[in-house]
Amino acid sequence: MKKLLFILLLIPMIGFISCDIKPGKEIMISELYELNDLLINNNYKEALGSFFTSDLSEEKLLKMMPKLVKKKEISEKGIDFLKANATFGKVSELYGSKGKRQMKRKKLDTNQCFGLYIEKSNVEVMALWKDNKFLFFRLDNIGKL
Repeated sequence: MKKLLFILLLIPMIGFISCDIKPGKEIMISELYELNDLLINNNYKEALGSFFTSDLSEEKLLKMMPKLVKKKEISEKGIDFLKANATFGKVSELYGSKGKRQMKRKKLDTNQCFGLYIEKSNVEVMALWKDNKFLFFRLDNIGKL
């Protein structure tokens, strides 16, 4: 009877147990593939959920989205290359002062900003880790890899 009472008391607490996911390269790559698919299929409103937009209005971002694929800022082939070759880490460590400027301008917590980096390239991938997902604030030249 005591065990049953203990179990019954424990059940409501299960909902409070946190299932936080840690940021990592695999998650970022997966979210880039999802974003690329949304952009290719012109699902721009849904793609808004993948961006950190403090300094851009949704309207401006929606106008920019079709250009991301056309200008080769993102592509499946480029994401494949990132998956195989990029280094994942904190933006401040990967990009140094350039990354710090980006985060400062957007007033982001440097401990929650991660990116993918390829040495001697002009590719930039920077994102805020929030609510167990990445919100991208910098995507450059991924489709040019």
